[in-house]
Amino acid sequence: MTDAVMVTEGTGRTRTAERGDGSDERQGERIPDEQAADGNSV
Repeated sequence: MTDAVMVTEGTGRTRTAERGDGSDERQGERIPDEQAADGNSV
């Protein structure tokens, strides 16, 4: 959950990306991959 929130901070979606709803327009099925990579950088 922490990674999702971190990623959302940059995207602007805290509750949407949490479930993958907001990230859907970005990747869709690559939510965990993006969050993991983004969270690591952030």
